[in-house]
Amino acid sequence: MAHGTPIASQLADLRPFVTCSQKIAVLLLAVCFNAKGLDLQFVPGRILVKPRPKVSEKDFAARLQAHGAIHIKTLQHINVRLLRVDESRAEAMLSALRHDPGIEYAERDGLASAVFVPNDPYVLSGQSWHLARIQAQQAWDYTFGSSNVIVAILDSGINAAHPDLAGRVLPGYDFVGNDADTSDSLGHGTAVAGVVGSDANNGIGAAGVAFGCKLLPVKVVDTTGFASYSAIAEGLRYATDQGAKVVNMSIAGSSPSSTLQDAINYAWSNNVVVVAAAGNNANSNPEYPAACDNVVAVSATEPDDTLASFSSYGNSIALAAPGDGVWTTDTDPANPYAAWRGTSFASPVVAGVAALVISANSTLSNTQIVSLLEQTADDIGPAGYDQWFGYGRVNAFRAVTSANPNAVPWATLVAQTNTGSGPGTTGGTNPPPPSELVYAPLVVQTNGVGRIAPNLNGILLQIGQVYRIRAVPGPGQIFAGWNGTASQSPVLTFSMQSNLNFVANFVPTPFAPVKGAYAGLIADANGVAPASSGYFTLAVTGMGQFTGRLRIAGVGYGFHGQLDLTGNATVSVARGALLSPLRLSLQVDLTGGTDVVVGSITDGGWASHLTGDRNVFNAQYNPAQQAGLRSFVLSQSGQTTDQAASAQSNIALSGATHVRGRLSSGSAFGSASWLSKRGDFPFYLWLNRNSQVVIGWLNFPAGQSGSATGTVIWAGSGTNSFASTLQVASVPLPSGGR
Repeated sequence: MAHGTPIASQLADLRPFVTCSQKIAVLLLAVCFNAKGLDLQFVPGRILVKPRPKVSEKDFAARLQAHGAIHIKTLQHINVRLLRVDESRAEAMLSALRHDPGIEYAERDGLASAVFVPNDPYVLSGQSWHLARIQAQQAWDYTFGSSNVIVAILDSGINAAHPDLAGRVLPGYDFVGNDADTSDSLGHGTAVAGVVGSDANNGIGAAGVAFGCKLLPVKVVDTTGFASYSAIAEGLRYATDQGAKVVNMSIAGSSPSSTLQDAINYAWSNNVVVVAAAGNNANSNPEYPAACDNVVAVSATEPDDTLASFSSYGNSIALAAPGDGVWTTDTDPANPYAAWRGTSFASPVVAGVAALVISANSTLSNTQIVSLLEQTADDIGPAGYDQWFGYGRVNAFRAVTSANPNAVPWATLVAQTNTGSGPGTTGGTNPPPPSELVYAPLVVQTNGVGRIAPNLNGILLQIGQVYRIRAVPGPGQIFAGWNGTASQSPVLTFSMQSNLNFVANFVPTPFAPVKGAYAGLIADANGVAPASSGYFTLAVTGMGQFTGRLRIAGVGYGFHGQLDLTGNATVSVARGALLSPLRLSLQVDLTGGTDVVVGSITDGGWASHLTGDRNVFNAQYNPAQQAGLRSFVLSQSGQTTDQAASAQSNIALSGATHVRGRLSSGSAFGSASWLSKRGDFPFYLWLNRNSQVVIGWLNFPAGQSGSATGTVIWAGSGTNSFASTLQVASVPLPSGGR
């Protein structure tokens, strides 16, 4: 195999990986597989019909009676009728209605589903990378979002009692149950709403992109994750009539619909910005409502600004936004915050930025707002418009400042007795008389390419008062610390005094060559054991920020941090109230071109090494030569006669690799990860209630069709502890495999 080292040292020199937890599997089966696996694209026994204006109600009723259809309701704003019919006669009735000169159109009541891929909901006091990527913090220097701007969330409802959403959610309507109960029946809507408007500066949880705006819950998604097109159309009308300025739809269906288009046109004609998720099919097939006219269709990006592997793309894409590992609100009381992935969570990022733009300049039309979002986006793909990122990844700071070029940032005064709700507010005590105030000029300068926000250089500030400034690196630069203070955070809070002088240092970022997604294995060099073995994933940005997840003994944890200028970082990984935190050290090779991350992790009782690889493949620009199917077995002898497991790998052009198989006991298993540039795949399973682990590196060589090699260790703990070394042997693909 490519590593070419004995198994003990190989596992001490570990390498990229992601696997599906049971919760992910259950949710995907409930929400995604039913729609695709069963090809359920419409509501059985329901048809949407729009009569032409010349047809009277009496004539239309006669037509329905002739066809044996029952009129359920009328979508008043677009004059579309929802009919109930015998499913066995539905296609024949559709054909007849479509040929009726008195009917403008007749179609199925299509189905859209919530387009998400949930991650393990372990609460982090973590960095929301998506906010940094779109420069939301810089935009907040100008506006948090106005409480007069309403963002409608067409989804599964919102948990209005969530501590980060309380007071932000308006009364709405449920078009599934036809009542005013908009409580979240699935969890998806609460997560989407949190991306737009969860509270900030309250010391808990995450922050929404436009946390000053109001949220309008419009429930159109049922408990199974599906939304009928008729419900979506009614929801659009309701949101528009209730004064929403932005509508977010993190739902997607595979069939086009005139009913959906009419409803979207109604919203658009009333100056509403309509935003929708592109879908999670990893192809260019259009999804609706995103592919409708007058909709801002949003694809999803990773922390390194590459297209997320799951994201749909195509000619309908207008913008891209972060959509993987987005921390937001959750309905689980035990874990009220969770990391989610999918275009479902890229779409509300754009919706939130649109709300900030409206807050910054309420005179703009929806056409102007969409154009501004496109013009100020960061062009992260091929130059100009492209089918993967549209006009680029949305940038909140550039959008807000372009919406109102004359706006100035709030003076970021942080009063020690502040009880207000925004920058510059003070309260709690009366200020001293002006004659007793003492002021001094602040000197704040830069060394390198960057700026200070707000720029207080030379400004007279009140001595004894507390202020906050932020060091903002220029393009391709990174903050390298302050002179004049011990603080090394780019956000500097200080108490004003005489002769105060700060210098913010900026240097070219050394992280551009190493940004991307990494994954690898964790194991104790002194012997593989389930309690100290696992896998990890890591996403590094071009500015050296990182987020990641690791799984030790079958339990998942999240972490985040910032690499120093040498590529090193040490972070504490929280494990709940009952367990001490893990200490994780990382080192990313900044100069060697190895695309490897190494490090160590310990709980104080054990210590393990970790190694991971960066995914260098891209389906468009650098496809994996190993793409395709391969079959292999795991056995002690390396032969096929004493196999402990049989498996098949499916390698995508993007390097995304899925391995599925069965143990000799008949138990099924599966794992997924990225392939390294050498063809290595980190293989990790936890078995028998985490008392056993199977861990090691598989290798799929390029240019050797069907070949698979490698070595793994199967170890167990407890009274029947054991450790077996297994070899990988290629076998022919099953009949029908390609």
